[in-house]
Amino acid sequence: MSETDILPWHEDNWRLLMDCLDAGRLAHALMLTGPQGLGKGRFARRLSQALLCHKCGAGGEACGQCQGCRLFQAGNHPDFLTLEPLDNKKVIGVDQVREMTDFLSLKSQYGHYRCIRIMPAERMNENAANSLLKTLEEPPAGTVLMLVTDRPARVTATLRSRCQKITFGLPRRASALDWLAPRLPGRGREEAETLLALANGAPLAALALAGGEILDHRRPMLEDVALLFSRQGDPIAIAEKWLKLDAKASLYWLYSWLVDMSRLKMAGPASHLANPDFREDLLRISELIDTADLLLNISRIEKAILQLEGQVNPQLLLEDLLIACEVGSQNNEMNPAT
Repeated sequence: MSETDILPWHEDNWRLLMDCLDAGRLAHALMLTGPQGLGKGRFARRLSQALLCHKCGAGGEACGQCQGCRLFQAGNHPDFLTLEPLDNKKVIGVDQVREMTDFLSLKSQYGHYRCIRIMPAERMNENAANSLLKTLEEPPAGTVLMLVTDRPARVTATLRSRCQKITFGLPRRASALDWLAPRLPGRGREEAETLLALANGAPLAALALAGGEILDHRRPMLEDVALLFSRQGDPIAIAEKWLKLDAKASLYWLYSWLVDMSRLKMAGPASHLANPDFREDLLRISELIDTADLLLNISRIEKAILQLEGQVNPQLLLEDLLIACEVGSQNNEMNPAT
């Protein structure tokens, strides 16, 4: 799948921005928000190419043939810049924003726009955000900054207030399946439905799951959870195994299972689940832990996922979390009345 492929759930936002562009009202700063797996970064690239194209076609689409488009597709257009965490870094630093400021101090090479894509925008540290604020307050003419984020609440309010918010919503389930199923050769529509449910309705996230190895480890990992809650597993050994797979993905799976278990306990077996293929397994495991501890562990996982984005030892984090889960299930065994 090419970065230039048009995603159908983008079209409403695309028409909105093209109308703004035609009317001369395109904002100098856009914040593209919505759940992960909807291609917001791709939308920013598509918009950037259109703005840098020398002869856009109908609907504002880049022609793909002019010098601007050829440079953009080759990854070396002098008027386009992406800011993202550098290799082995978890944040976008102030030096990167200062380099961006230097970039904007120069005239456009081709007399069109200069486009900046910042993603994920919530990864800017405080100094970087403060430095960017100065640019947003007095943007150079012809500049369009696109801040891409799954978590707008973690972007400072002062930055949010200076951007036009463009929200991406999940496509309707039937439309998402119509897009996803043909891109999963050898898999049936039922499997596409399962993948879409696992990705919380985000088609690109579902497609990534289909091509990832960790999907093959879901059932063994869920068996680890069953052993943990029945006090037959070793949380240290489980943490070591999960770390080799992917610490963050493992936490997301665990979070998803515990949320489904809480749904089953509170709303019954007919509950809508994010993991419908594991319904019976989750129902069985949910009987090993009470609702209060389920909710407590869900809160712990949410915090742990955020901590993984900072300077933390992922092995110790996983070990502490899984030990806490085991202790909670042990307390339930000791106090069955709860």
